[in-house]
Amino acid sequence: CPSFELVSERTFCYWPSTKDDIQCPPMQKDPYESTILKVGLSHMEGGGEGLYAKKDIPAGTLVAYYNGIRMKAGEKSSCDEDTGYAIFIEWNRESLYGYKNEEHMDIPPKYQSSANYMATLSHKLNHSFNPNCTWT
Repeated sequence: CPSFELVSERTFCYWPSTKDDIQCPPMQKDPYESTILKVGLSHMEGGGEGLYAKKDIPAGTLVAYYNGIRMKAGEKSSCDEDTGYAIFIEWNRESLYGYKNEEHMDIPPKYQSSANYMATLSHKLNHSFNPNCTWT
């Protein structure tokens, strides 16, 4: 029989995002991510914010979740420009870079800083030409 431990007095539920906005409370931290990750400034000039491990993380461990505005293929978001944070929910690898196939997600500019958004953190991962983790 599973057992559970109360980790927060806050209510967590399913808040599906739309193509226009993220619906979850933007500063409500994910309790799992909070145990293993922290946001900090990059050590690279102009690097902005990144994620850092609070402890050693075994290979193959899920470390963060991605949330953002959700768009179907060909649908425009409220972001007028490419934010650099888009991910593709379905990814077809017919080329080195693949192409959009069905839904994709993005982080609007107002949520890119940890001062405004901490609900999920994976948009802070792997903005590197020498990455040390992979998307799965």
